[in-house]
Amino acid sequence: MKRVLHVIDHLQLGGAQSLLLDLVTLMEKSEWHCEVASMHGRGLFAELLEKKGISVHSLSPSLWPPCYLAAFASLQSQFDILHFHLSGSNWIAKPMAALLGNQPRISHDHGSDDFRFRGRGFVLMDAIMHRFSTHTIAVTPEVKQFLTHYEALTAESVTAISNGINVEEFRPFTSEEKKEARLFFDLPSEAFVVGTVGRLAPEKNQTLFLKAAKIALEQGLKATFLIAGTGPEEAALKKCAAQLGIEHSVRFLGQIKDRVQLYRSLDLFVLTSRFEGLPMVLLEAMASGIPVVSTDLEGIHHALEGGRHGLLIPSEDEIALSDCLLHSHERIQQESLRSARLKVESDFSAQKAAKKLGDLYQSLLSPNISHRLPMEAGK
Repeated sequence: MKRVLHVIDHLQLGGAQSLLLDLVTLMEKSEWHCEVASMHGRGLFAELLEKKGISVHSLSPSLWPPCYLAAFASLQSQFDILHFHLSGSNWIAKPMAALLGNQPRISHDHGSDDFRFRGRGFVLMDAIMHRFSTHTIAVTPEVKQFLTHYEALTAESVTAISNGINVEEFRPFTSEEKKEARLFFDLPSEAFVVGTVGRLAPEKNQTLFLKAAKIALEQGLKATFLIAGTGPEEAALKKCAAQLGIEHSVRFLGQIKDRVQLYRSLDLFVLTSRFEGLPMVLLEAMASGIPVVSTDLEGIHHALEGGRHGLLIPSEDEIALSDCLLHSHERIQQESLRSARLKVESDFSAQKAAKKLGDLYQSLLSPNISHRLPMEAGK
């Protein structure tokens, strides 16, 4: 059995954390022993991982002061493969691992293929730090193309493995399960409930969600709007809801431990991001049989097959979103919900992603592959 250490910036609510939870719990246990190291703190997903029997290491009590260097130096030597998620672990822990050991070092790129989101400085730093990777995983073919074009990675050094969700956990639910979920969140059983899930940050653009909600409410929609997540924009979004006069129709739920229950409480899921790779929350909603509305971004367009499995709107268009809120029941048919579920089962299953990841691990452990730094290769 080979030992794999996944290193991630933090274990608060996020798509990368959701993916990590599913991957480490679905890997073949007879072949792979997985543990997780958070660069700083613990967070919601530390508890969820430990409930699944996954050991979690916190390399530093907090982001500042950073105390993770010595802890990681000691920990990394105990593993056969090191797998890095998000920028902090890739920019700090991965170079350390390259200098300290000779294990395969995998960089998991969860980002968008939009240059505006990454920015020139980020792309330059990322390109430099990718030189410390043995291999890179891109969450969509578009992200792989971005990495080969803008960060000068070779096509052979990047594997596209789509984000996947646990299709046994996230599944269509019964009317009784929906009733239980409504009770769990103290929601009226007859209410029309619209929700969004994600980090409360500028790139997620939950302000659009609030503006569209105001328009729809003014046009007669009787609905409750849920926002699940935490982040730097939380206070500003609560202020925005108050300024729009809709604070009594909007509930901020904070971090949600039971996302399955949350999706079961919804009648409509909305994603308003300005930039995304392949968002886990969208796939979870699709697998749960919930109608979805999303901004039309490349990875999302691919997942929804141009609108076949949900409604697509232009970014920053609150009028288009409010129209979807008012008429989603007319525009999204049961057949679309069934096809969305089948799409996730076929292309975005965490079970299949875990199998592909295991195959990649096996290939990187070949004795014919060197994991030394490029500058050491000639020694």
